Amino acid sequence: MLLHAKLGAAIASERFAVRDPQVLSAIEKHTTAAREMSPLDCIVYLADSLEPNRSFPERADLWSLALGDLVGAMRAVLLLTMRHNARKGVATVPATLAAAASFGLTVADGVPPEVRASAS
Repeated sequence: MLLHAKLGAAIASERFAVRDPQVLSAIEKHTTAAREMSPLDCIVYLADSLEPNRSFPERADLWSLALGDLVGAMRAVLLLTMRHNARKGVATVPATLAAAASFGLTVADGVPPEVRASAS
């Protein structure tokens, strides 16, 4: 999952002559997010995370939230991602942790301490 985003941006640039840095940024950040996210980065990240073929209980409600509150949806999806990883015993990647912090998520918001510790 981590490789395909960077590879996708490289292929878009090299094979399809995509030169728009905003588009390339959105492609590169669509799976993990990042500390700095433009509105386009957020839209593509949320579209990937919440696409209709994904089957988790919160998906439809998060999709509705994303249609009206981009920042709120980012916070909710990032938090859900970190909780999911913690339940599975999988470390959340540093880029996702940085994105969560940049959207103001803290332990008080329900980020499990073990997830926060993996950012160190």
